[in-house]
Amino acid sequence: MKTIAAYIRRAEPGEPTLAAPEEQEREIRQYAITRYGDGKYKMELFRELTPFNRVDGRPALHRMLEWLGAHSVAAVLVHRASCLFRTMEDGVVVGDFLRSHGVELVSVVEGEIDLATVEKRLFGNVERLIEQHYAKREKKKR
Repeated sequence: MKTIAAYIRRAEPGEPTLAAPEEQEREIRQYAITRYGDGKYKMELFRELTPFNRVDGRPALHRMLEWLGAHSVAAVLVHRASCLFRTMEDGVVVGDFLRSHGVELVSVVEGEIDLATVEKRLFGNVERLIEQHYAKREKKKR
């Protein structure tokens, strides 16, 4: 039986790309059933229900990272990569941690996030920068 973690984060005010926590959890659970099989995995949920902008201000993320360090975990599931990575720095820190522990990162919206090489991590960071840019533009329009 595979062990997986799921990280759910409430959107910050004006963050249009992130679904409500309940919807994230529903989609993550459905994805896990499709990918691993019903009843063939154990999932540990980590919910960040208060919006925080930076990694250092997210207690559920810190609990998840501690838990990952103490358990053999196949994957971390998120709704979008932006749930986990809010900045390029976050992407480097968290991505390196996951890679060093052999944990796969999967976004149910964006698919598997390849952390294997520096080039692929850099490309993922560029994608997140573009998403952040458009989210900020959208926020300014409101």
